[in-house]
Amino acid sequence: MNDKRPAWHLLRWIPVTILLAAAVSKALYAPEFVSMGGLLSFPAVLLGVVFVEFACAISIAGLGVRASWAVTVSLFSGLFLVAAYAQFSGVSCNCFGGKVPPVASLVVDVGVLCLCLAFRPVAPTARQPTTSVVLILAGVLGIGGAAYVNYRLTTVDRTDPLKFLLAGQLVGRLWPLDSSRHPQLEVLESGSWLAVVIRRDCEHCKLVLETHFKDPQRHRPGERTVLFVAGENDWPFSLDTIQNRAEPTGVLKWEQAAPFVASPAVFEIDEGRITRASDGQAADEFLETLFAGDHSGKSR
Repeated sequence: MNDKRPAWHLLRWIPVTILLAAAVSKALYAPEFVSMGGLLSFPAVLLGVVFVEFACAISIAGLGVRASWAVTVSLFSGLFLVAAYAQFSGVSCNCFGGKVPPVASLVVDVGVLCLCLAFRPVAPTARQPTTSVVLILAGVLGIGGAAYVNYRLTTVDRTDPLKFLLAGQLVGRLWPLDSSRHPQLEVLESGSWLAVVIRRDCEHCKLVLETHFKDPQRHRPGERTVLFVAGENDWPFSLDTIQNRAEPTGVLKWEQAAPFVASPAVFEIDEGRITRASDGQAADEFLETLFAGDHSGKSR
C-alpha cells in the first residue's frame, strides 16, 4: 500500500489557509458578523467559532500527518453539517461573511472532505515530539483570536448610523441619510416614508423586491418610498420607485467607508424620525405586517 503521508503533508495547507481566512475575517469584522443575523449573530457563538478555527488551523499545520488528517476530517465534517443546515433551512451561516452564500461554504467543505478521502495517510507515525508545543500554540492563538473578537464587539460603537445602519438600534432616532448627505434627500425630513436598503449582490434582497414590490410604486396611503442600493461607496437612491434597476434619483457618495447594512433593511420614517424598522431575515415579516390590510399595495 502506498504511503500518502508526503501528499497530505503538503495538501494540509489547503484547509489551514481556509480556516485562517475564515477566522481572520470573523475577527476583523466581528461587529458586522454579529449584526448580519444567522448562526453567528450570537457573540458567544462567534467567539467559540473563532477559537476553534484558529486552534484547528495551528493543529492541522503542526501535528503529525495522521493527527492532522483526523482533525481536518472531524472539523470539516462538522462544518459541512452546519453549512448544510444553513442551506436547507434558509438561515445564513455567514462562514465567510454575508457575501458568501451557504452553498459556497458547503462546496468548500465537501471539497476538503474529498481531499481527505483521496489522500488519507495509511502508514502509522510515531508521536511527534512537538505535539505538546503545537497544542499549546493552538490554544494560545485560539484564545487570542477569541479575545480580539470580544475586544472588537465591546469597543466598536454599533449605534453610529454612519458606520452601522442597523434597524434594531436606530428606532426612535433621526433618519441619518438626510440633506446633510445629499440635497435631494431633504424630502425625507418631513412626511411619512418607507425606506428600503438593499444590496445588488443580495439574493434575499431580490426575493424581497419580487415578493413585496412587484409594483415598483407600491406604497401605503399617505406614505412615500425611497430605495437605497448599497454595496459600494456610491449608493444610488430612487424616490417613489422600489426597483433596483430603476433610473436613480441621485447617488449618495461616501468619502470614507459606507455604513454596514444587514440587508435588506426596511425603515418606517415619520417627520424625519425612525418609528419602526427591521432588517435581514426579519424584513419579510415586517413588510407583510406593514402592508397588511384592505388598502395595502395601492399605487399612485
